[in-house]
Amino acid sequence: MLPPCNALGPPILLDQVMSSTRKLKASLAAAILVGAAAAVVSLLFAINGHTQDHHLAIGKSKPSLKAVPTVPCTYPATPVVGILTIPKLAMIAPVEQGTDDSVIGVAIGHNPATVWPGMPATSELSAHDVAQFWHIDQLIRGDEIDYYSPCESVAKFSVTTAKLYTVGESVWSLPQPGLIMETCWPANNLGVTDQRLLVDATLVSVTPDRNYPIPPPITPTPIVPAPPELAALGLNLNQNVQPMGFMHTGGNPSNTWLQSPAPMNAEASALQVWFGLLDAAARSRVDWWQDLAPSVALASPFLGQYVQRHLSRMDVTVIANGSDLQEVDLSTSLGFGSGNYSIVAHMVVKSDVMTLGSIDITPV
Repeated sequence: MLPPCNALGPPILLDQVMSSTRKLKASLAAAILVGAAAAVVSLLFAINGHTQDHHLAIGKSKPSLKAVPTVPCTYPATPVVGILTIPKLAMIAPVEQGTDDSVIGVAIGHNPATVWPGMPATSELSAHDVAQFWHIDQLIRGDEIDYYSPCESVAKFSVTTAKLYTVGESVWSLPQPGLIMETCWPANNLGVTDQRLLVDATLVSVTPDRNYPIPPPITPTPIVPAPPELAALGLNLNQNVQPMGFMHTGGNPSNTWLQSPAPMNAEASALQVWFGLLDAAARSRVDWWQDLAPSVALASPFLGQYVQRHLSRMDVTVIANGSDLQEVDLSTSLGFGSGNYSIVAHMVVKSDVMTLGSIDITPV
């Protein structure tokens, strides 16, 4: 998986009155009053930039006097611990415990330093900006959010506010039981960003509900037919240099497909093909090139040449029909020893296998 902005790091600090203190990595702070005795809980939400950690002062909120009924629940020791739905966006996605990349690469992550959604305090959920939370900027006051727990209950929330924060700013807990949804900003950003979009929602009710919704199946990640010798060189973004820009969409993709890990998985496969092609060309390995581009001749400007300059960020356009991925276009400008070029690589998908279908190269 390729994290677009490393939206969240591991869980952080939970420091509660009359309890032990567990110190971990921290960057975004809040304080929450919980329980009948209104014990003060200081918690830090982890929102890390790519290059450094950010430590913040603790903010405090007043206790809420509004009673919200809850359903007693013991959460299972399984990856999926709930389902989040946003009817307005036609979004339905699993929720898992944790906020590292292994979690939010496949699901919405629950910050373990916060309560579960539906409990009488503030809960925090996080997801990638080009995945489950791609469209949460479209939510307005009063829009409904539902969290289905494994205890056959549903917690209903109502959106109150949406705000942009810079990494390093303090974030206050909600004045009454509720939910904070966090993602990177801009919503289609693939590169480094210190901006975060936080959408707040107030808890309205918690009621029994046995109609546990089933998330759609995860679309298979396209297979990249790189030969083992080439793949061993490392074809992921964390093994290669490529400044990233923004993700765009084309065709007629379904909202369900867009608000899932599928677009990021498509991007990851396309980048593997791209880095494989650059390595094949630089090493004059025509056989490797043909494995990844069976119908495209090796581009002569790349032959025996390594990338010397990145003249622009790379934008990614995913083209799909419903949940059927058809093409991924990569657009960038690079400098080689032979000159500078504007490049658009068109990756096509057939039978879940991604290869280069065509490439446009223009001297600049």
